[in-house]
Amino acid sequence: MNDWTPERRQRQSEVIRGWKPWKKSTGRPDEWMPSVNRCEYANRWILILEKYALNVLPTELNPLKHACFGAATRFP
Repeated sequence: MNDWTPERRQRQSEVIRGWKPWKKSTGRPDEWMPSVNRCEYANRWILILEKYALNVLPTELNPLKHACFGAATRFP
């Protein structure tokens, strides 16, 4: 057991409950694309989809295809 005070436990609880990492997300490729390094972004997005066996959404396909030639070759 640690030596946290009830006040410290309360503060930590509030921090954890208030943490919302998804609010920092840039969004899907059909919602946002970076102004630079689009190809890198598209390839990383594709790798994440593959890693977690996720399907590309139809609305994501066009931005990913056009981000760079390397990304376009991974989709029909």
